[in-house]
Amino acid sequence: MLNWLHSRPLQIKFFLCTVLLVSAVLLVFLLNVLQVLNQFLSHHIEDDMQQRTHILALTLMVGPAAHNQNDLQQLLEEMSALHGYCYLSVQNSAGKVLGSAGDVALMRSAVPDAALADDDRNGCFKSEIPLLHDGKSFGLLRYGVDTSFIATLESNLRTKLLIISALWLVIGTAVYFFLVRRLVKPLQAITRASELMAQGNLNTSMPGELPQDELGKLASSFQRMATSLRERIESQQSYAHALYAEQARLNALLSIIPVGILFVDHAHNVQYINLECRRLWGLDEGEDYIGQQDTVLVAHAHDAMDQPGAFAQHLDTAIGEYGISPSFDTLLRNGRIIRSRSCVVPDAAGKHYIGRIWLFEEVT
Repeated sequence: MLNWLHSRPLQIKFFLCTVLLVSAVLLVFLLNVLQVLNQFLSHHIEDDMQQRTHILALTLMVGPAAHNQNDLQQLLEEMSALHGYCYLSVQNSAGKVLGSAGDVALMRSAVPDAALADDDRNGCFKSEIPLLHDGKSFGLLRYGVDTSFIATLESNLRTKLLIISALWLVIGTAVYFFLVRRLVKPLQAITRASELMAQGNLNTSMPGELPQDELGKLASSFQRMATSLRERIESQQSYAHALYAEQARLNALLSIIPVGILFVDHAHNVQYINLECRRLWGLDEGEDYIGQQDTVLVAHAHDAMDQPGAFAQHLDTAIGEYGISPSFDTLLRNGRIIRSRSCVVPDAAGKHYIGRIWLFEEVT
């Protein structure tokens, strides 16, 4: 999952992180609200039940229902139907039931509750109140209140809170998505332009009219870098063109002078050989000797020399010298004489040598 997320665009990462963060905040907020509502409902409903039942008890204490059993029964039935009591029962001091309404079986097994608990919310809250008349106790009012409406009320509240939270989540993430999209869109344009620059298209322009924040400064830096690189490449191309023209003129000059020229690098690999050098030593004009060791050329010209051992000794002596070597004449078997001379070629700084140049001239 993390590997997949790392490979997604920056816009998707921002959006998912925002959704997770807002969802977590809304979840904590929703749980806290439900807890507060739960405590508020419990306290409010319990107070309401007690106040309502105390009013009934006061009515029984001072009204005719305290003395007339028929009136008492009628009052209990009316109150049970109006206010959602599970049962109502009035007993005298001896425990005799003077009147009752509601679920009689539940009334007989009822044990008074100390407070409204979670278990009572789908059932019946049970309690009792002593009845007094003229300052003397004459009985007991036992009652049970139907509390099933509390679960329905809490369910409705949770549903409404969830709907409100979902709406806030949708609205918040939609607004944030458009904000992030507006922020990331210039970054995507900068990324595409930088990719084109990396592919060699330095004429690519960065998106314009960006705010002068980090993205605007980044685009300006990339644009300046591309301009600098383009100018440097154009300058190098100009230098390369001039160098190529100079090399062409030099090759033409070396090709027409009647002197054999051979250039080898510091590793004794052939880097240049002209046609005159090939002709003097009897080398094949069609073979490419570039990159081969100079010993290969000596081996090819070995049979043409009258004294190859003397030429090999001259080579060793010339290679051991840093400056211009003394000239050396080599007699060929066909009677021609070739005079050779060599010199090391230093680099531009003059601290190291990059090879050795050999000059061969027929002096027969």
